[in-house]
Amino acid sequence: MSHKCLKCGKTAYENESLQIKESWFHKTCFKCAECDIRLTLTTYQVSDFGENEVFCAKCVPKVAPSQAKDQEIERAQKASKMTQEVRMVNEQVRVAEETPSSYSKPVSKSVSAIAAKFGSGAPKCPTCGKSAYPAESVNVKGDTYHNACFKCCECNVRLTLSTYEVSDFGEREIFCRKCVPKVAPSQATETVELARAQKASQMTQEVRKVNDQVRVSEEEKAYELSKEKKVNALSAKFGGGLKKCPRCLKTVYAAEEIVMEGDSYHKTCFRCCECDQLLNLNTYKKSDFAQNDIFCTKCVPKVAPTQANTSVELDRVAKAAQMTKDVRMVNEQVRNTSLE
Repeated sequence: MSHKCLKCGKTAYENESLQIKESWFHKTCFKCAECDIRLTLTTYQVSDFGENEVFCAKCVPKVAPSQAKDQEIERAQKASKMTQEVRMVNEQVRVAEETPSSYSKPVSKSVSAIAAKFGSGAPKCPTCGKSAYPAESVNVKGDTYHNACFKCCECNVRLTLSTYEVSDFGEREIFCRKCVPKVAPSQATETVELARAQKASQMTQEVRKVNDQVRVSEEEKAYELSKEKKVNALSAKFGGGLKKCPRCLKTVYAAEEIVMEGDSYHKTCFRCCECDQLLNLNTYKKSDFAQNDIFCTKCVPKVAPTQANTSVELDRVAKAAQMTKDVRMVNEQVRNTSLE
């Protein structure tokens, strides 16, 4: 059986709705009628004045609608009366400021009380220029600051009565201990402040340069990392992330793998690099002269490459020269025989 949701007016089925008294709500529509916050069966409230809406504990009406209207009217009338009193005080203060002091009339006690009530007699904060009331202000050498405005005029750090400093050169500004001027303004303009400004400008340029380099480096690293992740993902998907055979440089799978000192070979690629004889883990040999090739027992090098160049090749050249001499001698003998 379906019902209508009181909030949205759409059909509310039992498995997705809640019943409150005689009203039905979707679970997603079960919200406070005022602030729209999500409610549960333990947090909702219902008005005692015949309304079907649900509320949170904060927004549930405490009085009847008619009483609420009367209270709002009374509050509006009171606010209007207060506004009229403020306007009257402002007008009287304006007239008193515009009238010469010799002809000005004294302000009555009632007017002074109203002015004090609405803050026209409160001191002005040197930072923001607004009235500073006692509950929200601090007094420093005759100046009254808002607590929120009591900051260093250089670095804008918040200060207290135990951390503020005042310049010794007749200025009204307040500083932190780090920023308080140590020399007169004229000297600072010519020396300290000028040097500070130049140093700050140079530091700013260096910081910007470093930030740009770091930003570019981070962007490049992020790009390379994302690229590597994509390549690894594709490699893993199509088998490219497995080990490579040093002989044919193709992927080696576990079923066809021979592992030799950390290198994975295909079984058909595990051959002598000289005579191409098929080898196994019992018949292969490696050179003792830092070569990565594998050999059979017959072809494994017995001497280092430099020794081979100076001995084996030299012997081969000497043998070839001797053979050339023998051939020349035989040719000479044959030539002489043919002439006779």
